[in-house]
Amino acid sequence: VAVLSTGPEAANATTLSISNPEGLADASAAEAAFLLGLGTATTETFEGFTAANPSSKPLFFDTSVGRFTQTLAGSGGACAPTTCTGLSILSAATTPFSGRFAVGGSNWLDSNDSREMKWEPTPLAMPTSLGFYITDPNDSSGRMDITAVDGSTVSTSFLNIFGTGAGDLDNGRVFYLSVFDPDGIASLTFFANDSTDGYGIDRFSIG
Repeated sequence: VAVLSTGPEAANATTLSISNPEGLADASAAEAAFLLGLGTATTETFEGFTAANPSSKPLFFDTSVGRFTQTLAGSGGACAPTTCTGLSILSAATTPFSGRFAVGGSNWLDSNDSREMKWEPTPLAMPTSLGFYITDPNDSSGRMDITAVDGSTVSTSFLNIFGTGAGDLDNGRVFYLSVFDPDGIASLTFFANDSTDGYGIDRFSIG
């Protein structure tokens, strides 16, 4: 696991780690190490939701680990000629996309080609740690913002996270990301410049 980004002050740094190299084996090992370090955690597998690809999708999903919200829709090929409004819970049987898949189950949360998607914890749970699988994050112009409880934000590009070598952002890649901030994590926002591409999120854990 490599540390990719830290905050300006070491004592109160926001730390982002990623499984390296990519692939399910290394990602699974990173998840196991992350959960072992937490001791207690809540993990959302999205198996309690119905996997579907309806024409009208919800703008947000309330889950056991907080709320996921589409804050700006995309316009992906699977949605053309309309925009991809809302988020989706998908499975292999219901997905119109390639490269995104479930990890250890049938369902995953799909960005549905969102230009922006945001995660926020429930008001009574302000975690200091979170970890999750991300599949197919191949928008080379995308970025992720991590906002702490004190309002400070660490921003890092997908290229910084997932690599710039040949094949690093190829279709179907899987990584495990973990974030730690001793002050608490207020939100995580994904930004995609490519409105015709997206990613999947699975096994999202907080502690």
